[in-house]
Amino acid sequence: MRRRVGLACALLLALGCAHHGASSKDGFAPEPPRLPAEQPLADSVTVGLWHFDDRSGPRVLDSGPFRMTGVAGPDSRIEFGRYKSARSFAPRCSRSSSCPTTR
Repeated sequence: MRRRVGLACALLLALGCAHHGASSKDGFAPEPPRLPAEQPLADSVTVGLWHFDDRSGPRVLDSGPFRMTGVAGPDSRIEFGRYKSARSFAPRCSRSSSCPTTR
């Protein structure tokens, strides 16, 4: 009898720990949001638009109307991105990119 009670308690404990993930109304996982086919473009109110998708070197090109090309910091590296390349920054104090100021 003790053995059955022990097995029943173990079974209840195991079933109580089972978790169900988030599901939608039809029982399947929700779909991720769809991305546009192309990168965002500069519009009439854009001042600077840096995609950080440069393939090599420290230069960061501006796709905005003023073409303010910048320089990425020494702790950044080029990786695979959402549309093309991407730039990641190391978690250090010198993670940055800078652009010349216009007056």
